[in-house]
Amino acid sequence: MTALDPASATGPGGLAALAGLEMAAGQLTPLVTVLRAEQARRTAGIAISRPAWKNLVFTGGPGTGKSRAAAAIARLYRDLGVLSYGNLIELHAADLVGATARDTATQIREAVKVTGDLVMITGAHAWHDLPDRGQHLLRCLYQHLTEARKYHGDELAVILAGQADPLRAMLHASPTLAARFPVIIGFPGYTPAQLTAILQTLAAEAGLTLTLTPPAKPSPS
Repeated sequence: MTALDPASATGPGGLAALAGLEMAAGQLTPLVTVLRAEQARRTAGIAISRPAWKNLVFTGGPGTGKSRAAAAIARLYRDLGVLSYGNLIELHAADLVGATARDTATQIREAVKVTGDLVMITGAHAWHDLPDRGQHLLRCLYQHLTEARKYHGDELAVILAGQADPLRAMLHASPTLAARFPVIIGFPGYTPAQLTAILQTLAAEAGLTLTLTPPAKPSPS
């Protein structure tokens, strides 16, 4: 197991090391601290009767860094010993809605598989526009998460990602499911300075060096 600093969730590819995602790392800190404490107790031979849920909610629009953060968290969960493999699997919420209630339950079981990886369901706010405001789909997800923990332990973690208001409204109407998603992380978007830092990081990873080009002087009239 890789030793990680719970205050910053750093390490190779750590969340806090990603430009523009420092705030997300800070919001994750309390959960990381709990997970490390649980792993320490397991190592000491102490049984954990009610382990913490590792599912998360990401709120924010497109292009705000949710996928980058999810990939880093998947690696973090792997290094903490929470997930066996720690790959990120992205699914679109619309693909989980079946033609009938039974179809929806089947599609969730078949798509959100217990593989030791982190599953992120993007566009989850769209469920709020369903006739029942997404409550049947959320009940199916609740049942799937409950069965996965009972029979497979900690080999499944899920992130619901989407726009803040409808996503929060859905969870508010389903308190039992909301209890399985202990952390809501907001992604407000990048500042110009953060975008510059991201560009510099990507350039460095590609072996490139960015240089500042002064603006061209206006030609004399």
